[in-house]
Amino acid sequence: MTFRNGVQCVHALMSMLALLGFLVFGLMLPPLTAAAQVADSSLWSPPPKPDQCEAVAADITLVDVSWSMRTLFPSVRRELEAYIDQVENCQLVILATFGTTADVVAVEFVIGPESRQRLKEKTRELRPSQSNTNFDEAGKLTEWGFNKVAAAYAPT
Repeated sequence: MTFRNGVQCVHALMSMLALLGFLVFGLMLPPLTAAAQVADSSLWSPPPKPDQCEAVAADITLVDVSWSMRTLFPSVRRELEAYIDQVENCQLVILATFGTTADVVAVEFVIGPESRQRLKEKTRELRPSQSNTNFDEAGKLTEWGFNKVAAAYAPT
């Protein structure tokens, strides 16, 4: 499920988690100008926009990796792979996890089968290994991620 501009993030986080085990939040930005720059940071920053992509749309996919997801995790992986298969070309997919902490695991502009395969490989590496489900961390990562994406790709 994709929400535009992150408006419904908190509500979606609480209601969708129990159903899917992962969440997708979306952000659509206008086409980039040549002057748009990726911010310099020692933390994660979005990758440069591929030349073949005119506009940037970004999804943050949050996966609950707490122990409580152990029995549901095989179906979560299948759903994530199905999601990756249907993502439109030029979509920036930010794969992140949350449990005790929230972490960015993989970032890909989906521009062909290779980028989809790399995302699926990262999905297969995920394990429900964290002792808690910390919704605050998930919310902070979502807000932080969208701010990073907006700063990187917004027209100047």
